[in-house]
This record gives sequence, structure tokens and C-alpha cells, in this order.
Amino acid sequence: MLMSDYEIITDGGRRRRWSSAEKHRIAEEALVLALDQSDR
Repeated sequence: MLMSDYEIITDGGRRRRWSSAEKHRIAEEALVLALDQSDR
């Protein structure tokens, strides 16, 4: 698996580089949180 970097531009306009593994982990956390919220 290739660990390529992605450049993310956040809400504040700041630039940040994330590896694909970090990006995947963040997306997974966001999904879990969204599912958790919909349970209530």
C-alpha cells in the first residue's frame, strides 16, 4: 500500500499534510461519531 500524502485545507484556511493512514483514521472516527449521534 502506498502511503501518499494529502493536502487538507481546514476551515480556517490553514494547510496541513496528512498521510492516507491518518486521513482514514479521521474519517473512521467521524463516521463512528455520526452514527453515534443518530442513535439518540
